[in-house]
Amino acid sequence: MTRAALVGRERELSALAGWLADACTGTTRLALCGGEPGVGKTRLAEELALIARAQGVPSVWGRAVEVEGAPPYWLWRQVLRGISELADVAQIAENLGVAGDLAMLAPDVFAGVAQRSVTDDQGADERFECSMPSPGFCV
Repeated sequence: MTRAALVGRERELSALAGWLADACTGTTRLALCGGEPGVGKTRLAEELALIARAQGVPSVWGRAVEVEGAPPYWLWRQVLRGISELADVAQIAENLGVAGDLAMLAPDVFAGVAQRSVTDDQGADERFECSMPSPGFCV
């Protein structure tokens, strides 16, 4: 099956390809793509993934779902699972000091950390509430 040419997104794809090149040299990049359903967000991301693959850069996917009962942060769980197939994401997160927080998003990826964070650490919700200005106090 032949892939149809991407039409009308040359500027966006060029910017993304440039940011991919920057990221490959160590410059941190984050690109968010938004818009109404059907405008070509997924198609644009697919094109970027093809460019990345051609350069030997892996990509992972997560798909957002808007249905009742979807697990919280489903998209990010999928992304973390995909990354865990490419690298030791649990160890990287541990080194960066974010493993406990990420374990709440994807407990299956951070199984050992998830257990420790529940028993040894204050939850992220509680930490957030404690960081908010309020007349009360947090212990």
